[in-house]
Amino acid sequence: MPPRSSSSVRRTNSSTVGVPPAGGTSSSPTTSTPPDQSSDLREGAISEANKLLLDEQLSTVERVIGHIAAKSLSNFEAVLYIMRNSVDVQRIATLEQLHLRLGDEVYTKSNERDKNMSLTGPLMQSTSSSGYKLQGSKHTHEYVLTTLCLSASVYSPQVQGACAKGISECIPSLAPATRRRIYSHIALALFSVHEASSEKWIQLYLSATQHLDEHDIRTFVLPKMKEYTLDASSTRRRIVGCRLAVGVCDVVPSLALGIIPLLETLVGDPDKEVRLALATSVSMPLLSCLPQVVIRESLLTALLVPLLLDTHIPTSIAIYNTLVDFCAVADPLFMRHCLSRILQEYTLNPPPSVEAAVFKGFGKFIWHFRGCLTASDYRPLVHLFCGMCAHPSSSCRVQCAFNFPAMFATLFELRVRKNPSMIIRVSNLNNNNVGQDSPGQDSSASQNVAECVETYNRDDESLSLLVQRLGFLVEDPSNSVRHRISAGFHELLNLALAQRQDLMKSGDALDAFDETKQSSALLLLADLQSLGLKLLGDSDIKVRQSTFAHFDIFLKCTRVVFGGSAKTLQTHLNDKVLPMLMFHETSISSNYRLVADFLPHFRLFPQYFTHDALDKHMVPRLVSHLITGAAAIKEDVAVTIALTVRGTSPKDYDERIALASLRLVHNLAQHPSSTYRTSLVWIARGFLEVFSARYFGMYFLPALVRLASDPIVCVRSALISLASMTTPGTSARKLLGSSVVPILVQDSDSILRKRAAVLARAETRPSRRSPRRSDFSSLCDVIAAPTPKGVVSAEELVKIELLDDIKMKEEGRLIQVDFMEAQRSKIIQATSPPVKSPSSRPIFPT
Repeated sequence: MPPRSSSSVRRTNSSTVGVPPAGGTSSSPTTSTPPDQSSDLREGAISEANKLLLDEQLSTVERVIGHIAAKSLSNFEAVLYIMRNSVDVQRIATLEQLHLRLGDEVYTKSNERDKNMSLTGPLMQSTSSSGYKLQGSKHTHEYVLTTLCLSASVYSPQVQGACAKGISECIPSLAPATRRRIYSHIALALFSVHEASSEKWIQLYLSATQHLDEHDIRTFVLPKMKEYTLDASSTRRRIVGCRLAVGVCDVVPSLALGIIPLLETLVGDPDKEVRLALATSVSMPLLSCLPQVVIRESLLTALLVPLLLDTHIPTSIAIYNTLVDFCAVADPLFMRHCLSRILQEYTLNPPPSVEAAVFKGFGKFIWHFRGCLTASDYRPLVHLFCGMCAHPSSSCRVQCAFNFPAMFATLFELRVRKNPSMIIRVSNLNNNNVGQDSPGQDSSASQNVAECVETYNRDDESLSLLVQRLGFLVEDPSNSVRHRISAGFHELLNLALAQRQDLMKSGDALDAFDETKQSSALLLLADLQSLGLKLLGDSDIKVRQSTFAHFDIFLKCTRVVFGGSAKTLQTHLNDKVLPMLMFHETSISSNYRLVADFLPHFRLFPQYFTHDALDKHMVPRLVSHLITGAAAIKEDVAVTIALTVRGTSPKDYDERIALASLRLVHNLAQHPSSTYRTSLVWIARGFLEVFSARYFGMYFLPALVRLASDPIVCVRSALISLASMTTPGTSARKLLGSSVVPILVQDSDSILRKRAAVLARAETRPSRRSPRRSDFSSLCDVIAAPTPKGVVSAEELVKIELLDDIKMKEEGRLIQVDFMEAQRSKIIQATSPPVKSPSSRPIFPT
C-alpha cells in the first residue's frame, strides 16, 4: 500500500474525531465511520489502514501532551487545548475528570498574561466576544463551561455525552449567578447536539434546573417550559417541556396548579413519545396537589384517565404504575371516590397487552387499597388473582408469586378491622351475663357470636382459594416461579403465626367460636407447613436455599402445628424434616460459603430435635466439614459442634453429652490420618468456648497431651495455636501451659520450639496482683495501673473466670471425675479392639 500524504492523513483524523480543521465551524456534528476491518484482518493482524490511523492518533496525543508540558499550561488551559487539538479518547478522559481539574484550579498568572492570551480557533473564538477576563477560579470555571456548551455541537456524539456529564458534575460547586448563566448556555445547546447524546443533555438540563432558586424558576424556567410544551413543530421540545415539569414542581410545588392545564394540552398529542413522556412526568405535579382534592379529581378526569386508556401500551403502563405508586401517599377520601374506582375497573378488565404490568402491580394495588375495600370488593379481586396465577406465561406467574404476601396481609387486615368490635361485644356480653339469666342478653350474645362466625366463614372462602392456588405455584414446573414463592414464603408463615397469636390473646371471647378459630388459624398453619415441606425438598438448589434461609420460622410453625403432642412433633421432625435437612446440607457441602450461611441454623436445632438425632445425624456432618472444609469456616464449625453436643440443657442430657464428647475424642485421636487428629484440636477449641475449663481438662486434655508428641508437625503446630488463642492467666491457659507447652518446648522442630518457648515465658512472667473473684471492691486498685499492650486487664480476667464458674454450675455431673470415668469405660468397652485409658488419674487439679 503506497504511503499517504500528510494532507490525507489530516483529513482522515478530522473525520474520525468529528472536529473541523482550524478556522472552520460546524453547525451539525460529524459522525465517524470506522473502516471495515473484516476484509483487512488476516490471522489477527492489524490492517495497514488501521495502523496508520492508530499511529496518527497516538502522535496527536503525544503532541498534545508535549505542548502542555512545554508551555506549562494551567488546568483550564490544558482542558481547552485538549478539546481543540486532541482525539476523542483523550477528550472523553479529560471530560470525565473535569470537576477534578477545575476544582483544584487556583489561577495565579498575571493580568497582562490574561489580556495577551491568544483566543484562536473556533473553540476560542466562539467565546472571545463575551469579554471574559480570567481573574480567579470562578471566572475560570465559567469560561471553560461556557466554552464547552457553545462548542458542543462540533464534537462526536460520544464526546457530547461526556461533555454533558462533566458539566453536570461541576454545576453544584458554582455560584448562583454563574449557575444562571450556565443554565442559559445549556438551553441553547440542548437542541443542537446529536440525537444519540440528546438524553444526556436533557438530564443535564433538568439537573441544572434543580440547582436554581424559586426566582430563577419563575423568571427563566417556566417561560421556557411553556414555550417547549406549546411548540407543535418539534417533538423533542415537547418532550423536554413534559420532563421539565418534574423539575419545576420539585423546586416550587406551588407552581403545579398552573402547570396542570399546560400538561392537559398534550393528552391528545399525535406523537406517542410525547404522551409517554407526559405519563412518566405527571407524578410530581400530582404529588404537589395533595391538599387540593378537587384539583386532583379534575386532574384524574382530564389528564390521567385518557392516558390510562391510551392505545400506546407503554403510556398506559406508565400511568398505571404512577397511579399505583400514588396510592401510598393519597388520602383515603380521594382514594375511595376517585382512584379506587378507576384502578379497580382497570385491574378487573385489563387490556391483554398490559397484563404483565397489572400482574406486577396487583399486590401493591391491593395493599394500598385495603382501607377502601369491603368483603364484596375483595372477593372478585381474589378470584381474579387466582385466575392470574394460572396464566400460561411463567413471567406472569412469577409476578403472582411475588404478590402472595400482599394478598394474605390484606385479607388478615380486613379480618382485624372488621372483627375486633364483634369480639369486644361478645366479651362484654359474656361478662355481663355472669350470674344473670336474661334471655334477651343470651340471644344478643348468640347473635353476635353467629355474626362473627359468619364473617370468618366468608373470609375462609377467599383464604382457601389463595391457599389452593399457592399449592399450585409451589409445584409449578418453572424454577423461577418456585424460587419466587420460596423467597417470600417466610412472610406468609409470619402472617399466619401473628394471626394465631392475636386470636389467642383475645381470651375467653374466642371460646364461643373455637371451631372457627381452629379452621382459620391452626389449619392455615398446617397447610402452610405442608407446603413448606415441599419447598424444603425441592429439586432446585436455589428454591431450597431461599426456604432454608428462614428455616427458624418454619420450625416455629411446625412446633405450633404439632405442639399438642411432643412425641408427634419429634416423630414428624425426624421422619419428614430431618431427611430434607440432611439432603440439602449434603448438596451444599462442596461450597464452603453456603455452608457458612447454613451454620447458624445448626445452632437452633437443639431447641427442636432430640439429642439422639443430633448426635447420630448432625454431629457427623459437622465433623466432616471440619475435616474436609475450608479453613475459613473451621472455627465456626467447631463452635457449632460444641453447641450441638451441649444441647439446650446439659443437666437433662449429661450422660449423652459425656458419651458424645468422649466418642469424638476417641475416634479422632486414634485415627491414622493426621487431618482427623488436627480436627480434634479444632474441636477442642470450640468446646473450650462453650464448656468450662474443668470440662475441657477432663475430656480433652489427655488426648491433647498425647498429640503433643504426634509425629506430624501440623498436628503439633495446631496445639501451639490452641494454646495461643487462650487468654493468659485463665484456667484454660494454665492447663495447657502446665501439660502441653512443656512437651512442645522440647520439640524437634525449631520453629515450634520457639513458639512454645514464647508461651512458656509468658506464663512464668511476673504479673501484677492476681484478681480475686469475690473481692470486687479491690478491682479499682488492681486496674489502677495502665494495662500493657497485649496483656489482658484484671477486670477482663475476673469476667472470664466468673463466666467459667457459671458454666461449671450448669454442667453438674459432667465435671465429676467418677461420672466421667464411668462414661469413658463405656466407650472403651464398646471399642473393638479395646483401647487402654490414657490416664488413670484426673488431669485437672482438684
